Amino acid sequence: MWGNTNICSLPGQEDKLKEAEKYAKSLPAHKTQYGDISSDLELIVDCAVDDYVNDLEEKKYQKYIEKTCLNHLVTSEGRTWSIINKMSFEDVFKKYPAQYQQLIQKFVDDIKTKLRPNEVIINKNLEKYGVKI
Repeated sequence: MWGNTNICSLPGQEDKLKEAEKYAKSLPAHKTQYGDISSDLELIVDCAVDDYVNDLEEKKYQKYIEKTCLNHLVTSEGRTWSIINKMSFEDVFKKYPAQYQQLIQKFVDDIKTKLRPNEVIINKNLEKYGVKI
């Protein structure tokens, strides 16, 4: 929440704004890591906008991860992502076409031995290249 959120009614709708403000104040306090914040219309609007923007960012990042998985090995540990290889699968294929599957499989097998307890490989495209996860 960055500064004040100014909420104004349309002309002739002032009573509806007051009703919305009254309702917002009747809601339970908003719990934060720093303590509870009394509910009001500004807080509700701020939280709704924050949730919307965070959702957009999450979808954008998820799309980035899915695209990255097409050419790189990606691991995840909860909400932490790691992109493992610098040389893309495509570049490996171009440089070593006859050994492509074996090289990627060996790489995946090696990475699997180094994963932390809750870390997993999230690529869903490797099996179509004959690579087993």
